[in-house]
Amino acid sequence: MRNLNSVSPRPIQDDDKGKVCRDLPAIPETVSRARRLVRETLIAWELSDLADDMTAVISEVVTNATVHARTSMTLSLHRQGRSVRAEVADRSTAWPTPFQCRRRVKTDPVATAEN
Repeated sequence: MRNLNSVSPRPIQDDDKGKVCRDLPAIPETVSRARRLVRETLIAWELSDLADDMTAVISEVVTNATVHARTSMTLSLHRQGRSVRAEVADRSTAWPTPFQCRRRVKTDPVATAEN
């Protein structure tokens, strides 16, 4: 896999089976590059209607990997028909710490009974 800085602006399909993978550095500019890669890949795959949602998700996940893992990462897009799976894998050896909710949310018994 090559660093995103060395690839052309248009993503190149890694194979004929609908898969694109890119290694990305843990720098702030990576988030916008990842969004662009996702958007341009989906356009090339004629799936532009998925671009807004997919770029929002990728933006959040790549930001988290950049800020918390602080390691390079691999962004992978896998297409099967009109479905696309996105994966972001960082190089951190530490497991994520689960978030613990500190307060309980009371449920409205009337609203719960109506559902």
